[in-house]
Amino acid sequence: MNKIKPSFIKPLWIIRTGLYLLIPPFIFIELFIGAIICAPFSDNSFLGWFVGYIIFLFGIVAGALGTYNGTTFKIGPNSVSHNRNFLWSKRKEVFFTNIKEIELKSGFLQKLFGLGTVVMHTQASTAGNNKTGLSLFDLENANKVYESLKENISKATAGPKT
Repeated sequence: MNKIKPSFIKPLWIIRTGLYLLIPPFIFIELFIGAIICAPFSDNSFLGWFVGYIIFLFGIVAGALGTYNGTTFKIGPNSVSHNRNFLWSKRKEVFFTNIKEIELKSGFLQKLFGLGTVVMHTQASTAGNNKTGLSLFDLENANKVYESLKENISKATAGPKT
């Protein structure tokens, strides 16, 4: 059984965290946290926003670290599984015979750092719904994993030879 962990590249996560913190709902959360902390002091809105930003930043970084350190992908002879153990445990296993489509993709930041994501769709998958499939994200050797899985899926779905 092959064990694979997602790659945790610090510059990638610094960029991702910075981008997440600029999303409008997060800005409101940052302002809210900062307003609560700075309420007893003077009316300094920038200080409140900055304090909220720093606290929220630490929360997002802690969540990312916990998620990545607790995530493991296992490729077995008949199936592939995704194990996540951070604040809760979750294990999802998909058998090769149930996989109908496999794709390799990488976003801009993943390409920049040489990473990729392998997505496997099952019969129950629909457009925009990958809850029934499985994603192996931020893999350093995504092409190799993709080719290996494609070969294993082909063998599993070929059936017995007559």
